[in-house]
Amino acid sequence: MPSARAVEFRRAALRLGFERRRQTGSHERWIHQDGRAVTIPIHGGSKIGPPLFHKMLAQLGVSCRRIPRAAMTSASSAIYVGTTFWKLSFPMRKPTHRRH
Repeated sequence: MPSARAVEFRRAALRLGFERRRQTGSHERWIHQDGRAVTIPIHGGSKIGPPLFHKMLAQLGVSCRRIPRAAMTSASSAIYVGTTFWKLSFPMRKPTHRRH
């Protein structure tokens, strides 16, 4: 069963070009320039289980299709979350850093 910690989802969100906009209690809201958004629960290092894990992958724009490490041909076609590479549902662009 797939699972990951919040820190791994934060890393994935940053790599995919999301920005942390706000935090309410133990939940961070991450927004992408194209309108996608994901809420990442920060609960003291506990793992995010399969139902929420898959929902968050979909919100990040990552398909729920695993990719074997041996099949990796391009670093931009997948992202590492938890212990698995997951196929991106869209082409990844380099993150742009904006000053606020």
